[in-house]
Amino acid sequence: MTRSLPNSAKMFVGAVTAVSLVPVISGGLRWQSHNLLPMLSLLAVTVLTSKLKVKLPGLTSTMSVNLPFLLLAVAKLNLLEASLVAIAAGLAQCLGGHSRPEPVKVLFSVSNLVNAVAASSLVFHHVGFEGNMGNVVIWTAAAAAMCFLANTIPVATVIALSENQKVSKVWSDFFLWTFPCYAAGTGVAAIVASVQTAAWISMLPSAAVAYAVYRSYTMYASRMEADAPERAMAAGAGH
Repeated sequence: MTRSLPNSAKMFVGAVTAVSLVPVISGGLRWQSHNLLPMLSLLAVTVLTSKLKVKLPGLTSTMSVNLPFLLLAVAKLNLLEASLVAIAAGLAQCLGGHSRPEPVKVLFSVSNLVNAVAASSLVFHHVGFEGNMGNVVIWTAAAAAMCFLANTIPVATVIALSENQKVSKVWSDFFLWTFPCYAAGTGVAAIVASVQTAAWISMLPSAAVAYAVYRSYTMYASRMEADAPERAMAAGAGH
């Protein structure tokens, strides 16, 4: 798959990778040592939920249910720590499967997640953010919208470049399948983010919700795949 990538897709992956270095380097230059327990807790849960992947019908990519914890990293951690969580999530999504992933795919997945988290962090830590519960919910929703766009548009673009499709068509399919998951993840993250730092145990029910979403998507996607031949025959009979 990697060797068949057209030059335009390779150049796009390179650009995404180059951009991802900005938040890592910028965050690293401003990072100060403090309590690392929140980051390690979020990193562990994010890695676990990143392994819960659903094959999206009609698409060549998968979706993980780690969004609530990526958003919590944006809300609770600084830029470097949130970027490290994104890197771990990207690696967990790509590695450990039955087949060995292509390096360029791993590089793109990790870099794209770092960029999405960085863009979400920029939105969440807007100058108007005051820290009360109402603003936490509002800015979490805004950060989730940015994460959705910053994550799905590059993925749709590289697929479109690789398969000679229209970006708008690929992205619309992504929107159809991934938006409900993003909406549910945003709600969970907004509730947890509004709780004070001492309530990190609230990540446990969040993980349970993420697993429930994963199971629901898996069952529905499997049913769609199983019914695909019948739908195709019905469509052919209708002509």
